[in-house]
Amino acid sequence: MAITKILTPRADWPDVPNGREEIEAMFGKFRWRDPIPGERIHKGFVLVEPEWKGDHLVTATLPIVGKMTIHKKIEPIIISVLNQIMDRGSAHLLKLMLCYCARHKMCNPRRELSTHSWGIAFDVNPNQNRVGTDGSMPQVIIDAFKEHNFEWGGDWRFRDPMHFQYATGY
Repeated sequence: MAITKILTPRADWPDVPNGREEIEAMFGKFRWRDPIPGERIHKGFVLVEPEWKGDHLVTATLPIVGKMTIHKKIEPIIISVLNQIMDRGSAHLLKLMLCYCARHKMCNPRRELSTHSWGIAFDVNPNQNRVGTDGSMPQVIIDAFKEHNFEWGGDWRFRDPMHFQYATGY
């Protein structure tokens, strides 16, 4: 089945940003820092200014997965994605979904920030869809995200089949 992007997104849905500059313009620019020695934080994670988190993140109650911290602008879109998965009788295929996590890409401090840092990326069924593999993401989940203009990491040259992000070019 061919995937077509939604041509007329709802008025309350933001455009899909391309690149970091557009991500920051749409979802907010924040100050962050790497942990200093002795701070109890995982390698590759970062500390984000609390004001930005308070202004931009929400703990939403989502279909299928329950409470999750996400960017407030993405809430209606991810609710629509998850409702679509439910409407297609496939909620049982979504075992685990993760979102907000302020960190560098692949938790590598030498890399730029991950889109998870803005709360606009979701890792779905990570245990079955490891980075660098083809994974086993159900097509109905891929379709639901793509039909809502998410980019899927399974399409990338270096595959990340668990990853869906509401951004391109980053």
